[in-house]
Amino acid sequence: MADIEIVEVPQQMVISVQRTGSYKEMGKAFADLGGYAVSKSAEFVGAPFVLMHEQGQAEAEKADAEGTAIIDVNFPIAARIDESDEFKIRELPAASMAKIVHMGSYDGLGATYQELFGWIYSNGKQQAGPIREVYLNDPNEVKPEDLITEIYVPVA
Repeated sequence: MADIEIVEVPQQMVISVQRTGSYKEMGKAFADLGGYAVSKSAEFVGAPFVLMHEQGQAEAEKADAEGTAIIDVNFPIAARIDESDEFKIRELPAASMAKIVHMGSYDGLGATYQELFGWIYSNGKQQAGPIREVYLNDPNEVKPEDLITEIYVPVA
């Protein structure tokens, strides 16, 4: 069983891109957003992440299969850079979040989510916004078993 804790996540400025499609398109969104941010000399101040807008595994699987999933990719940045029609600056609000760390392949994320949501509900809390999946290393640079993903769920 992984350690689960409530953490206070501060307000955060990000450069982001939102697209609609299947989750397999996330890699391209990361590459496009990263390329844009670098071209504008963005100073990155944290690991990249996605906001998961679909609620629950069934909704996420359905949206992924139908190509209607919201692909919301974000890079924390130190200061504003020029926006474009597609790449936008946003301020994400501070929030209390339940946090768990997943070690290993993305294929195993489902079990980690089940553990996290079991803990949330057994502690009398509920989800209060989009989930954040924070990617601490790059699947193009490490083996699947060495991937580290932090999962944050805003709770009330």
